[in-house]
Amino acid sequence: MTEKLDLHSNEIVSIAEDSIYSLIKLRVLRMNSNKIIAIPENFLSMSFNLLRLDISYNKLDEILRNTFKGPKLLRSLHLDNNLIQCIHGSVFKELSELEILTLNNNSLSTIKEENLKGLAKLRTLRLSENPLHCNCDLIWFIKFLKRNLRLAPHARCQNPNSLVNKKINEISLDISNCAVQTKSFDTCKPRTTCSSPCKCNNGIVDCRKKSLTKIPNSFADSSIEMVLYGNKIKELPVNLFKGLTSLQLLLLNANAITCIKRDTFKDLRNLSLLSLYDNNIKTIFDGTLEPLLNIRTLHLAKNPFMCDCNLKWLSEYLHKNPIETSDRTASLAHQNCGVLFECPKDCFCYGSKIDCSQQNLTVISEEMPLITSDLLFEENLISVLHSDGFFGRLPNLQRLYLKNNLIKDIEPFAFEGAAKLEELYLDINKLSVIKNNMSLARNEITCMMPGSFDHFPQIFHVNLGENKFDCNCHVQWLAEWLKKRRILDPKAKCFQPEKLKGSSLLDLKPSSFVCFDGKDHGCLVNELEILSNFCLNV
Repeated sequence: MTEKLDLHSNEIVSIAEDSIYSLIKLRVLRMNSNKIIAIPENFLSMSFNLLRLDISYNKLDEILRNTFKGPKLLRSLHLDNNLIQCIHGSVFKELSELEILTLNNNSLSTIKEENLKGLAKLRTLRLSENPLHCNCDLIWFIKFLKRNLRLAPHARCQNPNSLVNKKINEISLDISNCAVQTKSFDTCKPRTTCSSPCKCNNGIVDCRKKSLTKIPNSFADSSIEMVLYGNKIKELPVNLFKGLTSLQLLLLNANAITCIKRDTFKDLRNLSLLSLYDNNIKTIFDGTLEPLLNIRTLHLAKNPFMCDCNLKWLSEYLHKNPIETSDRTASLAHQNCGVLFECPKDCFCYGSKIDCSQQNLTVISEEMPLITSDLLFEENLISVLHSDGFFGRLPNLQRLYLKNNLIKDIEPFAFEGAAKLEELYLDINKLSVIKNNMSLARNEITCMMPGSFDHFPQIFHVNLGENKFDCNCHVQWLAEWLKKRRILDPKAKCFQPEKLKGSSLLDLKPSSFVCFDGKDHGCLVNELEILSNFCLNV
């Protein structure tokens, strides 16, 4: 079991409440030198054995009431060099074993008596470089430090002016004046940063349909979502989103944006969805999207793009990254420096992945982008795969999904040109004979013509289970081919003859595949029967 977890000096911004619940043996946790903006309440509730915790050098601005509920054995806690302004209530009350607490270089203006409640074994307390306001609220703390000279020896006053830079354990206040002295402001009151006419709540900035011509520039750094669609915004100034490292969703669709500068999104490393749909954008500079390390969905459709060589990089970017570009969003091909393609009708496009499943389609559209790597046509009404050179026009196709259609015929050479195809799924169709193609499970296949897989040099996986293979001499080549290519499919089993029924093709010896008296015609049986019937009727 893990006893020490060191995550220091990364780019961590947020922590899931249950992220370390399984690490019940954890004794040391280092998360210092990141960009963490908050510690969820109950984050440490399962850390029963934790002894040392270091969250210094982050961006915490408050410590919530139940933050340290759980680690009752904690002895050393380091919170230096954050932005902490508020410590809520008796946050440390369960840390009866705590010996070291460091809060240097934060933004604390006061310490409440309840903040240190329960720290019976505290022997080291550090509070230097905090803007402590030495007024009547702090009298209890002054007395506390005078009784415990080893604690916070370097803590100094920053207010009022008469006490600036004085050590707290050396000053004295006239208690008689406290009845009329103004108390310090409550730093634990909710602090909001929200520009009118927007509404802000729980990290969500809602500015939709406010007739804005520009984006307000005052929002909390902890904002998670910004909804700005349906306005009249024309430009995105540099540094507009500076510091919004927690932002995950940005909706700028249905505006009038014409230009996006290269550094516009440079701080949005945690953004997962960006919508620029329905604007007036003509080009996007190379590198503009590089800072978006976690982008998963990108909407760019309904923009008047100038499809010249300056947009070729976007084609490569979409092809390289698994980014959803659904809702008929544009995809770019490499040909002619980046010709613009729209996602085919009735389909959804996720970068180079095209999904046209469950649309009651009877044919495969010829409008597929050249960058297509994954093509999904599952659960449609396709009955025939024609030999029309279609797959040869998709040079990057690697995976083809045709599961659960009505396919009963695949014309010879239908897959010619699909040189990069690695996976083909044709299970749950109406196939009975395979000639020059490949099929998968749950059909009615009885035999396969030699050379059926010659057009698939990259195939490394075949599923032939739940078919009706007649294991005669005409199927022997298939068993040998599977073994030679090291395609281990134990579900490919014989249906007949009776003595071999249920046997795996991979387990049979070559001598087991036998034809009798020239009556077994293999995959040609249907053609011979037709010819025979024709001759009898002449």
